[in-house]
Amino acid sequence: GGLVVDYGVVADIVAALSEGPKPVGALMALKNSNRLNTRSIILSMIDAEMITVGAADPGSIETAWRFNAAVARAAAGGDSCRHLAAAALGSGLPVSELDLLLLDTWLSRDGDIGPDDLASGVAQRLKALQRRLQFRGGPITDVQLQPHIARLAPIFFDQLLPKWRRLGALQ
Repeated sequence: GGLVVDYGVVADIVAALSEGPKPVGALMALKNSNRLNTRSIILSMIDAEMITVGAADPGSIETAWRFNAAVARAAAGGDSCRHLAAAALGSGLPVSELDLLLLDTWLSRDGDIGPDDLASGVAQRLKALQRRLQFRGGPITDVQLQPHIARLAPIFFDQLLPKWRRLGALQ
């Protein structure tokens, strides 16, 4: 199921976090007449992956990068992994299986790969895992797979990689 929350209930939390990380106590101290239970809302936001818990001191980006390379490789081998280490957060970063297959393909070429080769590598990994991508409620055919992933490549290059670097998941 899902939960629909009026933005007014979380607006002050979002505004506070837009200024940078905050201790949970600071979020709990926010007063909002639209909100009955701040603790429940914060926990729901964490569960919905709208916000995350992090450490006050960042971790080692190099260690996170090595760990994340191993996680991506394990995902390409069929292991169920759903988080990357994010050194800047001192915590984990939720990702999809497709994200990890994109990352593994990109890492296998030391980042020197274009959209078509990225799509080909991910398609090969999906076939080896006997997985099918879903799009709009149905499976993507083998013929559609590589062009579909190639259309996703700009999101990977322009959004995911910069975000992961900013959060300390990659060097």
